[in-house]
Amino acid sequence: MAKPASQRTQRSARDQDARLRQLTILDTLKGWTIPLIALGIALAAWPASIAGILDTVPALEIAAACLLIAALHAGVAEFFDERTTAATAATLVAFGLLYGFTAWTPLADKLNPGAEVFSGDLKLHGETTRVPLGGQAGNYRVVVEGRLGESTEHATRSAHYQVNVASDGAAPQILENDFTDRWSQRRSGRRGVSTVHVSHTAHEYGVSSPNGSDLQLSLASLTPGAHDMVSVKVYRDTFITPLFVGLGVALTAAAMVIDFWRYTDSGDLMLTSVTLGALLAVASFRRFAPPHPGFGDLAFNGAVGAIAGVIAGRILARVAHAVHTRNA
Repeated sequence: MAKPASQRTQRSARDQDARLRQLTILDTLKGWTIPLIALGIALAAWPASIAGILDTVPALEIAAACLLIAALHAGVAEFFDERTTAATAATLVAFGLLYGFTAWTPLADKLNPGAEVFSGDLKLHGETTRVPLGGQAGNYRVVVEGRLGESTEHATRSAHYQVNVASDGAAPQILENDFTDRWSQRRSGRRGVSTVHVSHTAHEYGVSSPNGSDLQLSLASLTPGAHDMVSVKVYRDTFITPLFVGLGVALTAAAMVIDFWRYTDSGDLMLTSVTLGALLAVASFRRFAPPHPGFGDLAFNGAVGAIAGVIAGRILARVAHAVHTRNA
């Protein structure tokens, strides 16, 4: 017995409504909604930090996470499409999880190095300070911080230091650099002049203890006027560089595979460029940001990584296109 026409019409209307809702949701996910929200939160974290609503480190973590989300969305937005199969969607979810772990974990490790293994002062020509490692072999991060004192004349000052590091089973290391306190004037508007103060009084180094022997630290030299001592903090490096490199290579290879699944212009390697940009930004931040980074360091290293990622992505796209053309 045939179903009444009204029932068929109602079912057809429900199916059409469900399809329209699906397309609306997919269009929203594909569009600018997610990246605009993420970028808006990242930008809001800066004034929130300045106003004291958020501490600097949590504000940086929020901004960095939002930037990573916006970047990932740029690479996978095309797949918010009704043509995307369940297998492809599952692959994208797995890729997103690996992307989040690989990019976020070393960044968070830089911002929050964890509990201090050692914290203390080294006096000029004083006794050697032993840092107990408890037999835990591996890599460690040493932060050396100096004090140049107050200046009422806004004069540029600097102090050179040298810290010797020794450990059984490892070659001795010399940690040396300059503490600087610079004042300058910068033109502001047509006639105005503003005073700019830039201070660099902390530096970070990587040291290793292959067999877990205690580190031995001593302050060999320090320019007069820097209070004849420096502060030293030692942290365990929990996210080693070889692991980051290995995960980065695997993530980039996965991004290239996914890029070839695109519905349009599969050879532009958009996700690959985004992935490389994020990884290079994190690597730059870990390498060049000071021990106490700010939003300027995040913006600078993010821009460096994005530019380098686009360039590397274009190069890989050209290579892939050349290989495809030759094999065609």
